[in-house]
Amino acid sequence: MIGWLNHPLHPDPGTEKCGSVYVAPIDRHVGGRVEFTVLAVTRYGYRGCDIATLLGKSGNSVTRWINRGLSCERDDEDFRARLNFLDASISSRD
Repeated sequence: MIGWLNHPLHPDPGTEKCGSVYVAPIDRHVGGRVEFTVLAVTRYGYRGCDIATLLGKSGNSVTRWINRGLSCERDDEDFRARLNFLDASISSRD
């Protein structure tokens, strides 16, 4: 019998839960990119390829950030609250 911690469907100890999904942890630097990208694309209407060019990153990376951010926005109340706070802070600047 396979122990629970060694079960293939059990997340690795280093994973984080984003809503109901386990994802690989990201450092603050990449987490900021995820938040920035989701805001830029979903709330401000920028295209992912424009964000990739701006940051000097590949479009594939930006697509991964958008997918991860959308998943977290849907499933993680804390992530949504951070996005709302950032959006309000950006929108209130003159």
